[in-house]
Amino acid sequence: MLAAGVHASSAFGLTITTDQGLQPAPDPAVHDYVTRCEPGNSVRVSVADTGFAGVSVDGAPERTGTFQTTVALQPGQRFVVRVAGSDYDVRCLPADFPPFTVHRDGRPQAAYYVTTPGQKLDPAAPAAPYVALFDADGVPVWWYRAPSGTPIDATVLPDGNLTWNVSHEAGGFGYDYGDAVEEHRLDGSLVRTTRAWWWPTDFHESLTLPDGNRLVTTYQRRDGVQLYGLPWGVSVLDAAFQEIDPDGWQVYAWSSVGRVSPDESLRWWTSLLPYPGVAGVVWDWQHINSIEPDGDGFIVSMRNTDAIYRIRRSDGAVDWKLGGTPTPESLRVVGDPHAGDLFGGQHDARVWPDGTVSVHDNGSARGRPPRIVRYRIDTRARTATLVQEITDPDPGASSACCGSARMLPGGDWVAAWGSTPSVEELRPDGSPVLELRFAAPYFTYRAPPVPPGRLDRSAIVAAMDAMHPRR
Repeated sequence: MLAAGVHASSAFGLTITTDQGLQPAPDPAVHDYVTRCEPGNSVRVSVADTGFAGVSVDGAPERTGTFQTTVALQPGQRFVVRVAGSDYDVRCLPADFPPFTVHRDGRPQAAYYVTTPGQKLDPAAPAAPYVALFDADGVPVWWYRAPSGTPIDATVLPDGNLTWNVSHEAGGFGYDYGDAVEEHRLDGSLVRTTRAWWWPTDFHESLTLPDGNRLVTTYQRRDGVQLYGLPWGVSVLDAAFQEIDPDGWQVYAWSSVGRVSPDESLRWWTSLLPYPGVAGVVWDWQHINSIEPDGDGFIVSMRNTDAIYRIRRSDGAVDWKLGGTPTPESLRVVGDPHAGDLFGGQHDARVWPDGTVSVHDNGSARGRPPRIVRYRIDTRARTATLVQEITDPDPGASSACCGSARMLPGGDWVAAWGSTPSVEELRPDGSPVLELRFAAPYFTYRAPPVPPGRLDRSAIVAAMDAMHPRR
């Protein structure tokens, strides 16, 4: 049992525990807690009040002294502990929600962290198809359990709705015609569903633009492609993305066909895989995983070329390339000690207001832990100069896939360190502010932070109560 409790004030001498424990650790300033519970079972609450403050549990009259009471609670429901006029919420966390720990070393700049902790390194592990918001204390204050498929790449929109991609694949490689992007209100109700045209909607990226259009990644299968003088054809998955309007119409499309050479993917020739829903073996030779608008173009990350590209919207041509196999479009790297092997299966390339470009470099198959890197691009000099680097504080970390790196307005970074269990908010110098760590084999694909002011706590509480009412 986790030993934890709610303390309204150290002066009250108050301790409250449940039979399944409370998270996080006791703190008078923390007003949201979770406890585990099973469907059909009640939660036993023990109160030890040596300060005679008077405690009300779940709306019952105040009592003093030491006592126990039982609260009938189902997963997702909450009860309130009131002490001296202050309310402390305790919400029931489902039994299949992945275990986690939190360590906090300072005051986070993020208000919430958006996670999809159902990703797992062991396919045989129990499914955990959740989208969850953790607050700045590391408490899961909102979650949604998908009725089918696995949510991936969740984010909070400016209006407070959430989007996430839904994957129905056991292999999780992004080629299933049943996959889609879903937008939900906080109360879980569906707003709209977005799918790519002609080809399967890939789960790696769904980015909602200010006009409501949505960028989604997809793959285009081609068979019988002649490569390297081989006497037989090869089946390949070409990277592509589309812009879809709110009515579901395609307004823009880009494909890598004729624009990215097979030679750029040779380090990942082992990505010849049997994909769910695809007959035979195909070469996932580019593996697109992020799209970012950049003025009159887009910044695109392709894991299996170890590179990011700037694509012109007008004609789809490559303006410049950063990382990977050198091509005529490649930028010269300045100041990065890993210039010779710049990225290893990178993810989440983003553009910031000052024009710099950041990347979550997984370091995959490079013998190094993941890192956040940020570059200043000079298109006239054709250079990319390193201006910031933060390495995963765990020196033994290794990340085969996934991950994100997002900068907060105050300068902190929030990193989901790929296929590691760790999500961290870090100061600009790389020192930790908060670490959220899921128990193996679970991790989150990304963890975009939500800045203060975008979501109201009372709206989150009301939405969770609406999804999990007590009758």
